[in-house]
Amino acid sequence: MLFGWFGSAIGLWGGTILQWMVPLLLAAYLFHQRQPASFVFCAFFFFENWLYTATYMADARAMILPLVTTGDPEFARHDWNAIFSSLGLLEYDTTIAAIVRTLGWCGMLACVGWLATRGMLATHEKGVPLP
Repeated sequence: MLFGWFGSAIGLWGGTILQWMVPLLLAAYLFHQRQPASFVFCAFFFFENWLYTATYMADARAMILPLVTTGDPEFARHDWNAIFSSLGLLEYDTTIAAIVRTLGWCGMLACVGWLATRGMLATHEKGVPLP
């Protein structure tokens, strides 16, 4: 609904854009504010959303999952079915979803790894020996 004001194409992508944009903008803000734990929390949440998006992408052909929508669900469109169909990529829905899911897991692991490394280095700088 929010992005529908900017046209049907951006309206179709709007749910995913908003789902990814909010934690990404929060992460950017918290990085700028030098709040590493809060930054990592938001960055982790950003990448976690990729898993949910991938699940919905993988359902583009089967259209089995219930749709989250406003108004009458009988008239709702499956966003990723429409997106992949318009791009001629519907037959690759599960492949694209697997790539997005993998990137999401890699991003989450990178966030945890970055925070752990930062914590270990900070501990080492205080004179505590690394294990």
